[in-house]
Parts: sequence; structure tokens; C-alpha cells
Amino acid sequence: WKFFPGGYNGLLVFRKSQGEFMVYDRACPVHPDESGTQIEVDSSNIILIDDVCGSQFLFSNGNNIGGPSVIPLTHYATTFDGTTLRVAN
Repeated sequence: WKFFPGGYNGLLVFRKSQGEFMVYDRACPVHPDESGTQIEVDSSNIILIDDVCGSQFLFSNGNNIGGPSVIPLTHYATTFDGTTLRVAN
């Protein structure tokens, strides 16, 4: 995984398999307009966390698993041709 600029509050790109990528916006669904807050990866590399509100999400699919959020992270469509990863909403 790696962080990139873009999206609403930064992007998190995760390589799920050789040809499959997941791309999430780092804005938490609970307070997407709050500046200075971004989704982070916890030390297990399995859970994504918003340290401000405590929402937790699965790395593999962005679904919420704890905290006040009741919706998953915003994710973006991807295409990969073996060399170039394209990200779109």
C-alpha cells in the first residue's frame, strides 16, 4: 500500500493481488470536511483507522467494522494493464 495525493482527502492505493488494486479516499465518512484528518493504516496492516472519531475499516474491502461510521470508505474504480494503474470515480 501507498498514500498518494488526489481524491477528496488523499488516496490509499492497496495492491490486493498481482493485477487487482483497491483505491480508497482517506476522508472518513463521518467527517469528510474536517481538515487535517485522514484514514491511516494500523500496525497490523489489516485495519484502516480514523484516529479522530475512532471509525475502523477493513483494508481488503473498505467496509466499516467499528466506530461511529455506518458506511464504507469511498473507493475508486481501477484498471491495470500490467504497467499503468488508472484510477477513476
